[in-house]
Amino acid sequence: MNKSLLAERYARALIEYSHNEKSENEINQYMISFQNIWNELPLLRKAIEDPTVSFNEKLNLLNEATNGNIVMKKFFILVLKYNREIFLGRICRAFRNRWNEMYKIKHGDIIVASDIPYDIIKRIKEILLSIYPGYKLEITTKRNDNLIGGFILQVDSLRMDVSVKTQLKKIRNSLLESDIDVKKYTN
Repeated sequence: MNKSLLAERYARALIEYSHNEKSENEINQYMISFQNIWNELPLLRKAIEDPTVSFNEKLNLLNEATNGNIVMKKFFILVLKYNREIFLGRICRAFRNRWNEMYKIKHGDIIVASDIPYDIIKRIKEILLSIYPGYKLEITTKRNDNLIGGFILQVDSLRMDVSVKTQLKKIRNSLLESDIDVKKYTN
């Protein structure tokens, strides 16, 4: 079976079940938290994906990661019962993607060289809201000192790079590609 399709089915089932249990917002928060834990702790992934680790040990680890939430526990039992634990990372991504589609949420990053004033971030959000009308924006600011100045904005497939580093690269490349004879202009 297609791995993406499988992840999508499990994600859809969890969303529908959490909706029926009237706990969809709570489960969404658990999935965000669990996805972060899953991505940041390779030892957890390794233990969960290890076929020599027992069902109960895996369930205890997963249950601990989600603070014993009963809906999440039932979900993990289903995943483990059908030996789908190797797909947990994909299921988390599929859940987040489906959730964002359902509730019209766009996630993005602004990568900056130094602190950026709030009014600039506000203006960027206004521009993005005009591009994505009806959506809620969740923008994360990240810092990268290598940019020198400016920023890089990434939302879905939209990428706007107005960093000093990129501008310097463009100038360098155009100078290297130009046919200007430098000797002609020097004394």
